[in-house]
Amino acid sequence: MNRIESYWHLHIIVYLGSMRKLKFLVFVSTWLASFACLAIEPVDKEHFVFYFDNPSYIEQADSAMNQVRKQMIGLVQDSLDYKASVYLLENIDEFNKVIRGRIPDWGAAAAFPERKLIAVKSPDKFKVGKTLEELLAHEYSHLLLHHRTGFSNPPRWFDEGLAMLVS
Repeated sequence: MNRIESYWHLHIIVYLGSMRKLKFLVFVSTWLASFACLAIEPVDKEHFVFYFDNPSYIEQADSAMNQVRKQMIGLVQDSLDYKASVYLLENIDEFNKVIRGRIPDWGAAAAFPERKLIAVKSPDKFKVGKTLEELLAHEYSHLLLHHRTGFSNPPRWFDEGLAMLVS
């Protein structure tokens, strides 16, 4: 490779590297902006961080989450090594921002292990057919299974079966 080819080769590599960085920065800033729109102050507890429109549910949710955490420790001898973020939202637009449109309208809750996050529709505003405790236990088991096994997509029958057993 002569000097001119080497010069252009180096610039192309630098350009491609900076494009990757730019795409990454755009992705991260978009992701962070989606949470910045939520004007909910986090409530940091021992094992979880709660983001609730209606703070009256926080103690009930923390109690339920700690109960299922103890149950799962007994069942699989493990717990999460991070504080999961738990959202309980009364506003459907805010809920959709958190879930990024990844569940159907009829869905009451979802777990996103890659984001270490649980999102639940408020039982005050939506007829979800399950108690808050059942929804939180079900979604927590999804986070723990992904954490414990390292699977990005464990077999659905096992993932849902464990979640149903726990909730």
